[in-house]
Amino acid sequence: MKPFSGNLTQSNLRMTLLLVAIPFVALTVGIGWIVQDSPATTFKAYQRALSISDWDAALEISDSNTIEYLERLNEWIMADSSEELYGLGAFDQFLVLRARFEAKKNPHESLDNTELYSIWMKALDVRSKLLKTKIMNQYYFGDIAIGQLFSSKTHTNTGLKFRLIHESGWKVDAIALMRAY
Repeated sequence: MKPFSGNLTQSNLRMTLLLVAIPFVALTVGIGWIVQDSPATTFKAYQRALSISDWDAALEISDSNTIEYLERLNEWIMADSSEELYGLGAFDQFLVLRARFEAKKNPHESLDNTELYSIWMKALDVRSKLLKTKIMNQYYFGDIAIGQLFSSKTHTNTGLKFRLIHESGWKVDAIALMRAY
């Protein structure tokens, strides 16, 4: 039997390094995907979308209930009579009237969800408020995550909660957020 030569040892060392490195890289990449789809990263993506007024991106991060709400809101905006508004809550009435005022369009012309989202956010000045916060103290209840919003400057609790729902990834419950403001 021949003794191992220097090249064979280097070859074994390379093979051993590859055998250790490949699972490590795979595990790191796998963990990266898990961390990427977390409530905190969704919150940061939402803040980023709001900071640059990318309403399409903000809408994409929003949950299905928010999308359905915007569609109903559009029906209320297009309604001919103000009688339909009487059945709505004060919050919904405010948004309908604000959207009608902001849109300055023919009442029979439909607004798309992106336009409504923009009007909605601007009406409540959510962007300027949300950009000054960070999410902390996250609690999970099945497919729902709730995080408390803290001031980025003073690190004090704002008293507001940010709710996310897991539906093919974490999505922002913008309705709960709007009603909190």
